[in-house]
Amino acid sequence: MKPNILFVFSDQHRASDLGCYGNGAIQTPHFDRLAEEGVRARTCVSNTPVCGPYRASLMTGMYTSRCRYLTNSVPFNPTRPCVGDWFQQNGYSTGYIGKWHLHFPKGKSGQGGYVPPDKRGGFRDYWRGFNGGHRYYQWTYYKDDDTKPTQSRSYQPETQVDQALEFIGREHEKPWILFLSWGPPHTPFNPPPGYAETYMDAPLPPNVPTGQASEYARRNLARYYGLVHSLDDAFGRLMAELDKLSDPENTIVVYTSDHGEMLGSHGYKGNKRWPYDASLRVPFMIRQTGRLPAGGELRQPLGTPDLYPTLAELAGLSIPAGLDGKSAAQPLIDGNESGRDSYAYCSMPYAYVPWPGWRALRGERWMYARTKNAPWLLFDMENDPHELRNLVEEAEHAPLVEKLDAELTRRMAQAGDSWNDSLEEGDWQLWSRARTSKMRANSLGVPWPGSGGIEKAD
Repeated sequence: MKPNILFVFSDQHRASDLGCYGNGAIQTPHFDRLAEEGVRARTCVSNTPVCGPYRASLMTGMYTSRCRYLTNSVPFNPTRPCVGDWFQQNGYSTGYIGKWHLHFPKGKSGQGGYVPPDKRGGFRDYWRGFNGGHRYYQWTYYKDDDTKPTQSRSYQPETQVDQALEFIGREHEKPWILFLSWGPPHTPFNPPPGYAETYMDAPLPPNVPTGQASEYARRNLARYYGLVHSLDDAFGRLMAELDKLSDPENTIVVYTSDHGEMLGSHGYKGNKRWPYDASLRVPFMIRQTGRLPAGGELRQPLGTPDLYPTLAELAGLSIPAGLDGKSAAQPLIDGNESGRDSYAYCSMPYAYVPWPGWRALRGERWMYARTKNAPWLLFDMENDPHELRNLVEEAEHAPLVEKLDAELTRRMAQAGDSWNDSLEEGDWQLWSRARTSKMRANSLGVPWPGSGGIEKAD
């Protein structure tokens, strides 16, 4: 009997902000319980840490360089079956709730709303989605094939839990897969009343420098934590009802996020798009009672393209040809990671580091990043988890830098990536030297490669 699958992912939730990932200041008992009852990935990364590219990679199982979704607001034209298509073709009912953020016809860069059925990646049986936007208390979504938006004035995650339970509670003749895409804790940091107040005295991470960065973080950390806490409450309600409606031994549950949030770490306001862990590393917990070991841990890195083939194999489906990702299903079941990649390949061609951006490797111990011109960052994540000491120019680490640089070059070629790549669509112009509004708006006074004296906007 094929298992049901509930795949829940939020927007901009960094891994460090969960109790099960070592944060003692935040209250996330329901997420923590999922980790206790299932397997937690120690290092899950968003290979291209920004909304649209992550989602394209999630849906296709391909690197963003391969599926040609290098930045936000690009038309989504997959060349192979998306994850929804594949499960639909293999006998599943498919549902999707929440932010889609992949429907941008050529020349259209706005957030939009309605997503036509043929642009939904195979999620055909239940649709409560919209293309984008982060209005959490007054928002619109679309029901199935209805082109008219439905207005809602309730807190978005709570309504979406209701929608998820509506789908799960149906009389299903087939196994089902449901993707639930939450908007928080993405900006604006406006949690429901009472949540932020719990965290007014929460300590800042040690990698937030004094000055503008710490001032920014102190203004926003409590509200960010409040949004995460509100999601934990919503997740707890969802799980309590799910276990009544669907057999836990025949239901796979996943929680993860599309990317992290810098929130002043290393002196950067800029939300995501950096190779640092605050941006790159996301939570990943997965449970299937009786099949996946309770309290298990995946140590080697898990990347965005790996999620599609992992879900397919866990469901007993074949894995479609042409995916970049590699299934982690068997290691999740038996803990044997001997055949897995030691590093996740990560890239960001259009961002604060100007075109052609940065490329990086994230392993269990080392994080290495470079720009086109030179090595940039090397951190020992085992002994320096907050990335406080950059080792890239220390003589004793020169052989390691050379080794990792060669591996990065090899992985770039494997991913179909190049320092000479380019794109004429999407929001890339916001990151060009001629239009640096993104950079100015997000500067907290700490320079970065290629910032070139960009000053903070008034």
